Amino acid sequence: MIRNSRLAVALSATLAVAGLAVAAPAQAAPIPAQLRWAGCPVGPKTYDIGFGDSGTAVSEVQCLLNKTVSWNAYPHSQPQTGYYSAATVAVVRVFQTCANNLGAGIAVDGRVGRQTLPHLRWWGQHTVETGQVIC
Repeated sequence: MIRNSRLAVALSATLAVAGLAVAAPAQAAPIPAQLRWAGCPVGPKTYDIGFGDSGTAVSEVQCLLNKTVSWNAYPHSQPQTGYYSAATVAVVRVFQTCANNLGAGIAVDGRVGRQTLPHLRWWGQHTVETGQVIC
């Protein structure tokens, strides 16, 4: 009986951690190695970018958005230009809304920073591994 209780507590703790990892990561996730073979460029460990920004971080965001947001949720592919355009803002807002529908609790502001980045990277890795998109 004691062994089963310990197993239940361990399983409960594991599920709680897994739920937090999906719903609301506490800090920026490490850059998953899977992104490299998924074809996405890898930006800095953390960043805060929005309309008008450019560079590798923007290319990473655009690539991850194309992998994680379904055609039904945003019916245009996001060109991987490295420039954070109005179209990038729009699809980031779609991603943020979908993440919030799953309990993320992030601002829907069209920026990718401390709140959105961990979710975007997690979903990018998850989509590559499972084929499941966020919305």
